[in-house]
Amino acid sequence: MSFGWSDRHTLAAAAGPLLVYAVLAFYAAHDAYHGEYPRGMGLVGLATLVWVWRLRRTLRRREAAAARPEVPLPAMGDSGEPAIGDEP
Repeated sequence: MSFGWSDRHTLAAAAGPLLVYAVLAFYAAHDAYHGEYPRGMGLVGLATLVWVWRLRRTLRRREAAAARPEVPLPAMGDSGEPAIGDEP
């Protein structure tokens, strides 16, 4: 069920809440109240930001490739030049 959404809309809907928690992870890492391993929370937040950034980059590349016109490749041996040993 896509609701007529493009891949960008789907990524925004999925990544929005993740990015909020990723940013809050940096805040929680510096708060003395939250957990014994504050450095780990910051690393998880950073990993989430990198993952969403790479996903967005992959999506943009896929959309750019889909927008490019398809150029047919020549058949094997059909370079337009005579083959070696052919008499002109």
